[in-house]
Amino acid sequence: GGETTPATTPPAIINAVASSISSSQRRSLALIALFRLSPVIPFVWSNYLLGLTPVKVLPYTVGTWLGTLPSLAVFVSAGVVGKAVVAGTTAPPPGLLVAGGVATMGVLAIIGRISQQELAKQAEKGSEQPQEDA
Repeated sequence: GGETTPATTPPAIINAVASSISSSQRRSLALIALFRLSPVIPFVWSNYLLGLTPVKVLPYTVGTWLGTLPSLAVFVSAGVVGKAVVAGTTAPPPGLLVAGGVATMGVLAIIGRISQQELAKQAEKGSEQPQEDA
């Protein structure tokens, strides 16, 4: 009937990330916005990862909107600054590069911490279940 086999059971890390992202609408919205803020995590990969989770449409949509607004502003500003750099009227701002690196490290640290917490919860649940004989 409804039994799962090892071939159809997702890896524990995927379950932990899915559980952490979908645990509440507030957390879903925040994590999705952080995913969208990161310049290192490609949109396609985060879409695929989020598609594996039971995240609701509203936090996904609002989180995506909030998370992409800053990058949109950066791209528009980069176009203006790029035009000025090419024209020779200004130098590229190093703060922009630092901000992108900090945002990426922040999202990776937060997701890593939350995933570790969820893995620990799942390990506890697994140890509480009786072992079946093969």
